[in-house]
Amino acid sequence: EEREERTAEAYEYGGKYQIRENIWKKTKKFYRQRRWMELAEYASSVNYGDDLHYYLLGVSAYKLGLSEAARVYLRLSISDSQKQISRRCDPQTCFGIDLPKDAKKLLYRVERQQKIQPIG
Repeated sequence: EEREERTAEAYEYGGKYQIRENIWKKTKKFYRQRRWMELAEYASSVNYGDDLHYYLLGVSAYKLGLSEAARVYLRLSISDSQKQISRRCDPQTCFGIDLPKDAKKLLYRVERQQKIQPIG
């Protein structure tokens, strides 16, 4: 009976791992193919709730011309990166994305563009 419990536990863990792996692959595909609307919709639906999640939403918003939304999400990404040092994204684990560095660079670009655009 103990062996049966361990097998069930391993299956449950393996199932969660497989689901996470599939989510990761789909996210990576949308990001690399620059399919910003699909990336935003997908990231919103799976809600990773971490620095990468917010960064992907920020990039998508920026690429779709939604600069205010981009600012909000990029700031959340930076904040979360600073809180979660142990699981922060780096280029090896997040398909080339380096957080919070990349979020700060994009936020700077967004804020510069907002200051340049005429009001009204």
